[in-house]
Formats: sequence, C-alpha cells, structure tokens
Amino acid sequence: MNILVTGANGFIGSALCRTLENAQLNVNALVRREETPVVGKKLVLDLTANQAATALKKITHNVNAIVHTIGLTHQEAQDANSESDQFRAVNVETSRLLAEAAVENNVSLFVYLSSVKAVGESTPKQANGSVIPFTDDSIPDPRDEYGRSKLEAERLLIDRLQASNTQLVILRPPLVYGPGQKGNMRKLFDLVQRRVPLPITGITNTRSIISVANLCDAILTVLTNPRESDKPYFVTDSRLSTQQLVENIAQALAVTTRSFPCPIFFLKVAAALIGKAQDVDKIIGSLVLDDSRFRADYNWRPQVAIEQVLAQIATREYLSK
Repeated sequence: MNILVTGANGFIGSALCRTLENAQLNVNALVRREETPVVGKKLVLDLTANQAATALKKITHNVNAIVHTIGLTHQEAQDANSESDQFRAVNVETSRLLAEAAVENNVSLFVYLSSVKAVGESTPKQANGSVIPFTDDSIPDPRDEYGRSKLEAERLLIDRLQASNTQLVILRPPLVYGPGQKGNMRKLFDLVQRRVPLPITGITNTRSIISVANLCDAILTVLTNPRESDKPYFVTDSRLSTQQLVENIAQALAVTTRSFPCPIFFLKVAAALIGKAQDVDKIIGSLVLDDSRFRADYNWRPQVAIEQVLAQIATREYLSK
C-alpha cells in the first residue's frame, strides 16, 4: 500500500511516517525542501508553487491513499494583516490541488487532518455546570481565521470528492501533544519545569486532548480499515482539567506544582489588557469532544496512556538535559 503523507517533516507528519513505516506500508513523504530529513521515500514539492498541480498529478499516479497533514497555524502566519489570505493559500488551496490529483488518479482514500477549531473554541455548559460536548451534530462556528480555513477546506474536499472514486475521511483532533510538541503544551511544560506559580487552583474546566502516538494510530486504523464516512470524525484520548494536566506534567517531571487561586474575572481582565484573552480561555474554558462514533465505526481505542506520553516528553526533552 503506497501512502502519500503531506507535511512529512512536521510534528504530526513525521510521527505518522514512522508509524506507517513500522506497519510496513510504503511511505511517500512530501516536503517543501530537499534538505529536510524524513522517514520514507522523500518527495520534494512546494504545494503553494505555481506548477504544483501538474507535479502533484505525477506524484499521486501510483498512490493508494493520501494523508494531508499540512496546516498553517497562527504561530506560523507571518503577517497578522493578511492572515486570511495566508491560511486560505495553505489550508484550503493545497487541499484543492490534492483533491484534483486524487480524482484524476483514482486514489482510493483521502484522509484529511482538520481540527476541532473548525467547529469552535469552547463547549457550552448546562445549568448544572456540566459540559455539553461537541458531537457530530454540532453546528460549526469557528472563531478565528485558522478555524475558518480548516472548515472551508473540509467543505471543499467533501464537494470535490463526494462524486468520485476517492473515499474521504476527515479527522478533527483537539490539542495534540507528544515528544517534539510545540505551542501551548510546550509552554505549559516549560512553566511547570521552571516551577512558575500558575493561577489554576480551583479551576474546574474539562478539555479533550490526544497524543500524537494515538492520533497516528487512529490514522493507521483508517488507512487499513476503509469504510464510508458522511461526516467528519472527532478523535481524542483523554479528558481532564487544566489543573489535572499540570499535576500530571509535574509528576512526569518529578517536580512539585506551584499554583494559587485567582478570580476568573481578574484573569480575564489582566489577559485582555495584554492582548492574551484567548490564551486565558484555553486555560479556564472547557473544550470536550464526543468521539464515540469514530471509536464505534473503526473499533478503535487509544493505545497509549497519557501518563506514558508525558513521561516520554519529560525524559527526552527535560530530564536528559
């Protein structure tokens, strides 16, 4: 089975290539630059280049499945004034080019790695305080350019592939963590490792997350167990509060947590004053996913526990230094 993985040198893409190679699948690793190290057969192509469409049709000629992991994030966007154009160029237009190549070459399966942000940033609560998870029937309401571009890409792929011989499976993971992680999870590890006091005592939120190992296993399951899917899937492995996550990270790092209570009102005001309102929402807000349909359809369960993954991160990136 020949698999084309886009973004093969990224956090998720590189881990996926290793997972597929370990499963003895033929990995075609698509990257932008020749000097980039990858696992599998290296293919070099900038999907945003003018001649990318023609090259892609050659690259996908003998491919059985495409896993599209490329996605521009806010951290990578270069100019806030043109974020919308940047996100569309990478997250939407590359998806269009890949879909056209897949249709022309009758690629059997297209797996698109979307994001929960295509649906929203937080899940609401009931009157009794319990969280209402996002489900397959939740109406998408993305709150930033990244989320809107991921939703637009989903809809484009559904439109282009629904009448073709290429089956489409869309996965919407939450925050992905694991060795080599970036973004907020890396920042949280750094803060805990440095024993920085955190204003999280008493915060009773709930957030879904997934390790890169479990996400890659879920993708492998999709590749090796093809089935029809009429809706995007949520996929996750853990639900826990921010305080529980910090405590688990501290345990992995063998340090003592330092936290204190702070009224949520003051947290929000302080964050708004320094332009970090969204960051506070990620700390105190809830984002819970119901991935029961994916688990039932693919008979899938997470293979690696969160404690094991956090220990791997701590050992490889902190304790060995």
